[in-house]
Amino acid sequence: MNKKQEQMAGACYTVIAGKKASATGHVIVGHNEDDGGRCIFRYGMVPAADWPEGTTLPAEDSWSVFAPAKQDIPQVAHTYGYFWGEAVDNEEGKYLGMSGADAFVNEKGVCLVSNNGGQTTKPTISGGSEGVFYVLRRAVMERAATPLEGVMVAAGLIRDYGYKACRDYTIADKDEAWVLEVAQGHSFVARKVADDEVVTIPNFFTVRGVDFAGGKELAPGIMGNGNWIWSKNLVQDAIDKGVYKPQNIQDTLYKDFDFAWCYQSHEENSGWNASYNNLRMKHGISIVRGEKWLGDNSLVTANHPESGFPFAVKPGIISDNKEYQGKFTLAHCRKILRSHFEGTEDDPVEAREKLPGRNPHESNIRRICTQTTGEAIMVEFAETTALTTVWLAPGRPCQLPFFPMHPLSTGQVPEGLRTIKDGAEAMAHHCQSHPGISAWQEHNPWFKMRDYENRMDLLYCSELAEANRWLAKTDSEYAQKNTLAVKQAGVLSGTEQKKFLLQWDNASFEKIYGAVEARCQNLPEAVLVMRKKTFAKKDGKDNLLVEFTLPRGKTPDIKSLLFGLGMTNTQKYSKTEPFSWEKPLKVEKKENAWEATFAADLLITNHPAVEPGQMEYYLSGNDTDGQPFCGMVVLTILP
Repeated sequence: MNKKQEQMAGACYTVIAGKKASATGHVIVGHNEDDGGRCIFRYGMVPAADWPEGTTLPAEDSWSVFAPAKQDIPQVAHTYGYFWGEAVDNEEGKYLGMSGADAFVNEKGVCLVSNNGGQTTKPTISGGSEGVFYVLRRAVMERAATPLEGVMVAAGLIRDYGYKACRDYTIADKDEAWVLEVAQGHSFVARKVADDEVVTIPNFFTVRGVDFAGGKELAPGIMGNGNWIWSKNLVQDAIDKGVYKPQNIQDTLYKDFDFAWCYQSHEENSGWNASYNNLRMKHGISIVRGEKWLGDNSLVTANHPESGFPFAVKPGIISDNKEYQGKFTLAHCRKILRSHFEGTEDDPVEAREKLPGRNPHESNIRRICTQTTGEAIMVEFAETTALTTVWLAPGRPCQLPFFPMHPLSTGQVPEGLRTIKDGAEAMAHHCQSHPGISAWQEHNPWFKMRDYENRMDLLYCSELAEANRWLAKTDSEYAQKNTLAVKQAGVLSGTEQKKFLLQWDNASFEKIYGAVEARCQNLPEAVLVMRKKTFAKKDGKDNLLVEFTLPRGKTPDIKSLLFGLGMTNTQKYSKTEPFSWEKPLKVEKKENAWEATFAADLLITNHPAVEPGQMEYYLSGNDTDGQPFCGMVVLTILP
């Protein structure tokens, strides 16, 4: 992500449960990936590979130019294979692979996800390098057989090249998880998650006091003591920048050192104490604890790392099942990732009133599941690495179910999601332009599921109850089915296990996706007819004339009408935000329909996410009885 995208998204979220806190007996990792604009996600596998001596990895050379202009990161002789969830987003009129968004699980059972960490204080990168970004996550996946190895791979790159941004990395396997927090430059700290803890991470640094006791130099410039790893000059850099002054100069363990306070910018909405972070942190902890959490970062002061949000909490979950008493389950993980703060003072009715469908996603309140949530992933580790379940919701998890798959056994993702056909080739070109990638694909399940999401947002208040019943039923059904499938696969070996799980993954995807399609087809739809459906991107003279009729012959509330590109914000919340839907220039009543006129220059010509090809547009609004409606039409955009 570049700076603009980081600011627009500002909403990734991760939850980690240690193996003793988890109901599965293994680590659980859940993550919502949030990215601004019309972001496209693709899925596939990157195979293990052997590399000739002298091979290098591409490292981006600036925030706004993502082409691999600098290739100065040496590749290792052998790299592991891995599951890859790729995000591609619009930047200055081009679709480019993003640098802080992709999710991975490698063949050794190590997963990596990350969150934007806000902004840092006084960033510096030395040694002539402009810093690494995407190459860090790729190198960790390709080289790490354990989470600890992953942290050390990342630490070495940060030390040698510097890092471009503030970021919170989660690197985990079945037995342990590490949270690595990186300030822009060469400063970082990594903390091992205790086995009985649950960690929640929004978009600020969560590591506070650092235990420096017993620290040894694990590698040049990298210190550690078993549960902590940090850059050797971490404290001195903070002192030199004037952001830390030890209260006791005799205290060589720096017990009053507060990493987050020192290295996080305190500017308004920079991440530190931003309201959208506090809300998401508070509600995540509340679900983990099973009780309302009242703390935040507002009263934190310098040299007091014990104040503010905790790095981790112990689960306080009450369950009717004694086996799960006090344990964090996948159901709790889903609940967190789907949270809009329903039923609390942080979900005020007025925040939704003016939004299409009165949905919770596009208000100025940044929820855990929000408008920019492009996918959610849960990694359910198993004792046998190959039997790890990757649960993927390829969109907002409050609207789509989690699809179970077992890519570490099958070497594939379900066929319907397999949009990266050649993983090695796609990875080689990730940082380059992807022309045409955002064009509407009628027969691509990922685009069809985004269509369902678009419609559900626009019809949210009228369709929510039934949608929630369906999600709950699907969750329960496939949790049981997956447990049985993994048990059956566990007695098989090699080719037989792979064959069994590949068939099961494909069949499960097709059944769940079929249910999504059926639900989408049964949603009430306004009928749209356009006199002209082909437009030139460079010519905005022709306005869009949309003729429409509402379900049940209802009359539209003219003031509520909006027309816009799918997968983009209906509202414009800032002067710099390039995406929004438009109100009609005029509306006329026809004999048996209504006709609305919209400005093509705003919706096509000057819209940065619109590229040549087919693009899906939606009409939304309320009828005069206050009920929402929507309809969709596909337009052909010429160069």
